[in-house]
Amino acid sequence: MCDKVRTAIEVIKAQKRKTLSKEETLMLFNQVIKDNEKMGERMTNLEKRMENLETKMDAGFSEIKKLIEERTKRLSLFEKIMALSTHKYFWITLIIVLLIVGGLLGVPTTGFNGLVSLGG
Repeated sequence: MCDKVRTAIEVIKAQKRKTLSKEETLMLFNQVIKDNEKMGERMTNLEKRMENLETKMDAGFSEIKKLIEERTKRLSLFEKIMALSTHKYFWITLIIVLLIVGGLLGVPTTGFNGLVSLGG
């Protein structure tokens, strides 16, 4: 309840009569109408501000998304490999391939006895 309506009700409560006159009733409803009009203006302004805020947020999020997409396109080879650091099968496969290639090229695999058992 707004101030004007509250004041009108307080004036009516202060009277000793139990019923409202026509003028008092009209005064009360006029105050209610004025307060509702003010509230309508405030709500309209609030809706406009919220709409502007939503527009700004959407623009900001789309800009951030675009920057992230550009950044992921520009990853170096090292960054791409390090991004696979949680993929253990990739690393296991890489180590096995290196051991096989090293074995074919004559590199002794005895240094890896503690890590990988290659027979014997």
